[in-house]
Amino acid sequence: MADVDAVTVRIAIEAVDAQITKLSAELEAPGADADGSLEIDLLQHRKAAHKLEVAYKEATKNSSNMPPYDSLVKN
Repeated sequence: MADVDAVTVRIAIEAVDAQITKLSAELEAPGADADGSLEIDLLQHRKAAHKLEVAYKEATKNSSNMPPYDSLVKN
């Protein structure tokens, strides 16, 4: 696996969180997920968000200049 720094992981966390917000809103529209693909995509993004959370906490374990994970996400 590539060595990814905390800043890169932070940017990925924010991007994935924004996509989760978008997908959640799309799912609320009537008939928006007729084939279930939006729900699958949302679940995949949530799984990615969890993995990114773990990676961020590991990458920032010895760094005090990075914001806490909870301040990066809305979902």
